[in-house]
Amino acid sequence: MSKQGATIGENIKKYRNKLGISQDVLSKRANLAFHTIAKIEAGATPNPTIDYC
Repeated sequence: MSKQGATIGENIKKYRNKLGISQDVLSKRANLAFHTIAKIEAGATPNPTIDYC
């Protein structure tokens, strides 16, 4: 965990694990690509955004 608190990726991983679901299941439920979830949790996408249509 970072010194300033949990990152969004750390929080997603924490709650995903608490629910007992895999990254694959989360990606399907969120309608996102698996690699997107993996990159966010790994910190490779530190500031993910959502595009509204």
